[in-house]
Amino acid sequence: MEKPIATAVEDAVRIVDAANAAGVLLQVGHVERFNPAVLELDRLTDGIVHIEAARISPYSSRVEVGVVLDLMIHDLDIVAALAGAKPLCVHATARRTRSSTEDLVSALIEFDNGVSAALTASRIGQNKIRTLSLTRETDFVSVDLLRQDVTINRVDHSEYLSDEGTRYRQTGVVEVPFLEHRGEPLYLELSHFVQSVRTGTTPRVSGLDGLRALELAMQVRAAAGL
Repeated sequence: MEKPIATAVEDAVRIVDAANAAGVLLQVGHVERFNPAVLELDRLTDGIVHIEAARISPYSSRVEVGVVLDLMIHDLDIVAALAGAKPLCVHATARRTRSSTEDLVSALIEFDNGVSAALTASRIGQNKIRTLSLTRETDFVSVDLLRQDVTINRVDHSEYLSDEGTRYRQTGVVEVPFLEHRGEPLYLELSHFVQSVRTGTTPRVSGLDGLRALELAMQVRAAAGL
C-alpha cells in the first residue's frame, strides 16, 4: 500500500492488526528504501553518530498535503531504520509560506542509543534535492538519492596552513563503492514484494515499519505545533 500507511496512528494499528489476523503480507510503499544508494547503506550502519537528511522540492500549488507526511516521512523511515533505536526526544519547527499546510519543516531527533538526526523537508526550494549523510565514528558517508551515488570519506590527517585558520589541508581515503543493486526504485520495490509473497518472508518495509514512520511523523508534527 502507498505511504503513509495512514493519517492517524490508530488507523495504522488497525491496518497492521488486520493484516496479521488475515495472515497476509503487508508492505508499505516507502519506495526510497529501495533506492540502490539506500540499499548500500545496509552495510554502513556500524558506528553511526549523526544522520542528516534533506528533501527539497520546487513549489507546486497542486499539492495539498503538508511536507511532513508527503516528503519528510520518507527520510523518517530511512533514519529510523538506520538508527535502529527508539526516538527519545523530538524537536521541530514548521513554516507556512505559500500553502495552507506546512511547506517547510526542520526536525531534530535524538534516539535512545545516542544517534541523532537532523532533517529538513521543503516545498519552496528552487531545485529538487534528495540527500543523506552519515557521520560515523571512523568516516563520513555522503548519499545523493537522485544520482544513486554513495561516497565514503575517511580523513586520516588534517592541518591548518595559515595562522588565521582560513586554509587547511586534509588527507585520507575516498571510497566510491560499486552499488550491488541498480535500477528504478519502484521496480525494485515491487519485485521485492513479489519475492516476499513467493517465499513468505517479511517485506523490507513491513506494516510495522510503516507504523513506526507514521508515529515519528506525528511526533514531528506535534513538536512543530501542527
